[in-house]
Amino acid sequence: MSTFEHNKVDIYIKERNGKRNIRVPWLPASIEYKHGEQVVASYDILNKGQVDVPTGSGLATIGWTSQFPGENRKTDTSMLRGTYHKPSYYHDILKSWINKGTELNISVVGYPINMDVTLSTYEATPAGGFGDMEYSVEFTQDRDLTISAKKTKKRKSKTYTTYTVKKGDTLWNIAKKTLGSGSKWKDIYNANKSIIDKTAKKNGKKSSDGGWWIYPGTKLSIPKATSTSSSKGTKYKVTASALNVRSGPGTKYKVIKTIKKGTKVNITKTSGSWGYSPEQGGWMNTKYMKKA
Repeated sequence: MSTFEHNKVDIYIKERNGKRNIRVPWLPASIEYKHGEQVVASYDILNKGQVDVPTGSGLATIGWTSQFPGENRKTDTSMLRGTYHKPSYYHDILKSWINKGTELNISVVGYPINMDVTLSTYEATPAGGFGDMEYSVEFTQDRDLTISAKKTKKRKSKTYTTYTVKKGDTLWNIAKKTLGSGSKWKDIYNANKSIIDKTAKKNGKKSSDGGWWIYPGTKLSIPKATSTSSSKGTKYKVTASALNVRSGPGTKYKVIKTIKKGTKVNITKTSGSWGYSPEQGGWMNTKYMKKA
């Protein structure tokens, strides 16, 4: 058992293969740590106290609810951790992380928490007259699993033709579950653009923001998974330390994700120096690759 003081606590979230990071500006009242559905520990952040270090063999989740302070609070440093940023700064980063399934690390200074994670749930809404944004997050532990050599009966994967959106879902997670790869989220968005945007407008949004705003109860049509056989196309190997995968052939297009040096990709079509990989779900500059 250990005692921790509020004024020594900080929460940091950083990309494991990128440069972006967040220092949580306002500490939450508590952090909940779970294995499966069982709450293993609830850390009381705002008050001094003793805590038990959680243990367990399952994958853990960690989450909290708090606020990003609005511009009308930027001069109030009594609760602020680090440099002030607008709520939209944090919102855009978290939205990007959950859409792309970005690999992250979360550490809580003053508590026994330092985990490799991915962001599994992010919800946010404007709050009050100060321009604050209330939010809740949940991160899922991300670690390599060792598979035993014992033979097991292969379970037939479920084939989806429709999917009903549940609380906490993103198109990336839905694509990963129904099509086997989160990078195919745009296939689902394109097949359901009308209903997704219409539902977003019913909930007070101007649009779905390219599929970001989806709502529980929305029934989506799941397109048939397309084959990404490596027998077609040209095989390349990434030579840059990190290479952006974009939604189109050029730097003006949105970055979908980043892949590591040494990653092997299959290029099935090209546009100038840009090549498209079905497995990665986007375009990459072949100047930073060599034929494998």
